Amino acid sequence: IRQKRLLRLAQLEAKNENQNENQNENTEKNEDITPKEEPKIESKKIETPTKPNIFSSLSSMRSSQNSSSSSINSPKKKSKVEVIATFLSQNEDDWDDQQYKKIFKCTLNNNESGENNELIYLKELSEDLISENLPLKITTSIIERLLVARLSLDDNAKDNAVPLFDYLVNCWRALCKVQRKTNKLLLEKDITEMQKNELNIKVKERIERLNSAKELIVSYSGFVISTLAEMFPQPQRSIDLGPKCIAIKLLNSTAFELENQLPTLFFDEFIKRFSDNLEEIFEPILKYIMDEMNKQNLNKNYLPPLNATAKLLTNKVIAAMVS
Repeated sequence: IRQKRLLRLAQLEAKNENQNENQNENTEKNEDITPKEEPKIESKKIETPTKPNIFSSLSSMRSSQNSSSSSINSPKKKSKVEVIATFLSQNEDDWDDQQYKKIFKCTLNNNESGENNELIYLKELSEDLISENLPLKITTSIIERLLVARLSLDDNAKDNAVPLFDYLVNCWRALCKVQRKTNKLLLEKDITEMQKNELNIKVKERIERLNSAKELIVSYSGFVISTLAEMFPQPQRSIDLGPKCIAIKLLNSTAFELENQLPTLFFDEFIKRFSDNLEEIFEPILKYIMDEMNKQNLNKNYLPPLNATAKLLTNKVIAAMVS
C-alpha cells in the first residue's frame, strides 16, 4: 500500500510540473506576442523651398530696367522759373521760328525735316530767302509767304493728303495752344519784379504776333474752299465740295468731334472774317443742310440737320443773313 501511495504522489508531482511548464511557456508566448512600445522619434518638418515665379521675376527685372533707363534717358523737366528764364533770354526771331515750326509743321532747313518726320521742308521758299539774303527762320514777317508755299505743294493734290481746310484748322488749334501756354507764364510768382516787367512786355508782344498769324490762317481757310480754291493743288473732289465741307462736318459729327474739327471760336472768327461776302460761302452750306433735312422724316434720323441748322443760327451774323 505504501508503494502505491508513493507512486501516486510521484504521478501527481509529475503532472503538476507539466502544468507549470505549460503555463510558463504560455506566458512567454504572450510576452512575445505583446508589442513592445517603441521609443517615439520626433519627426522634423522638412520645408521644401518654393520655386521663384519666373514671370514675376521677369516683370520686376523689366520694371527696374525701365525705371533705370527712363531716369537715364528722360531729360529733367525744367522748373517754371527756368522756363521763364529761357523765354526771356530768347531773341524774337528764334522764339518765333521755334513756335511756328510747331504750328505749321514746316521748316526752312532740310536737315531738320530729316530729323523730324512731322516737319515739311519748304525748298522753294528757303531758296528765295537765301537769294534775298534773309535768315532761314520762320518769323511773323514771312508767315503769309510760308502759308502760300505750304498750300502750293504738289503733294496736296494726292488722294490721301489732308484737306487744306483741315490742315489750317489744325494750325489754328496749335497756335491757340501756344498762346495759352505763353499766357500761363504770367501766373508765375517766384520771379523778381524786374523779370515780371520784362515778362509782361515780351508776352504781350509775342501774343500780338501770334494773333497776326492767326488772322492769316483764318483768311486762307476761307480761300481754300471758296472760288480761289483752284489756286492751290487739291483733289478735285475737295474743290468741287468747296464750303460744303463745313456742312458735312456739322451734319456728321458729335458735339465733341465737331469741337475738334470745327472749334467754336475758330468758326466765330471765320464768320467774322468773311462777313462781307457771307452769301458766297454760307449759302452753299445752308442749301446742303436744307437738302439733307428734306430727305429725312420722323422714321429717319432727322436730328443732325436740325442740330446743324441750330449751330449755324446761334451766330447772329448768320441768323441775320437768313432772316
